[in-house]
Amino acid sequence: IKLNIPIVGANMGHLGARMAEKLAQLGGIGILSQDFYLEETIKRIHHVKSANPYFHMPIVLSPDNYAADALALMNKRHFNCVVIVDDSFSPIGIATQKDLNRVPGWEKLKNVMKHNLLIVDESISTKNASDKMIENQINHLPVINTEKKLIGCLTPMDITLRVHNYQPALDKEGRLLIGVAMGMKPKESYKPIDLAKLYVE
Repeated sequence: IKLNIPIVGANMGHLGARMAEKLAQLGGIGILSQDFYLEETIKRIHHVKSANPYFHMPIVLSPDNYAADALALMNKRHFNCVVIVDDSFSPIGIATQKDLNRVPGWEKLKNVMKHNLLIVDESISTKNASDKMIENQINHLPVINTEKKLIGCLTPMDITLRVHNYQPALDKEGRLLIGVAMGMKPKESYKPIDLAKLYVE
């Protein structure tokens, strides 16, 4: 297993899919706890393996969700913006924590979000992304693929990490690395060969 930074997330209960995803995006690896049920473990593995290696997914909601919904997720995930998408998962608006704190919790996001959304393609260079943020004085840059679907978001921290050459830790299929602890006495359902089929490291 090749890691790009010497960090391995311990197999503790609070290390879930999102933390494992972020560790791998930075170049390390997260180890899921053996205490999860097999179905939960498989769900977390699929989350990490299907995540974009280079862009983290922001909080995503629909136009008909409420400001209170967005704020609750922001507080839980420590992310200060929400990207609003249409039925095809294309970004159509964005709202920051500051925007949402100005309105009552029952206000729908379609009435709060900024519609003049600056969106970039996944092929954008680090320099171009940085220039766009500085020029437009923004801290969140939604990223889309060739199908115009949201695949992630760039922030100033992402730009800083890229400038310092942080690279994701990937498996042979180009997907993020993730591991699963077996414990001293593995559960009957935890068979290494079955987990290996899911490309678990």
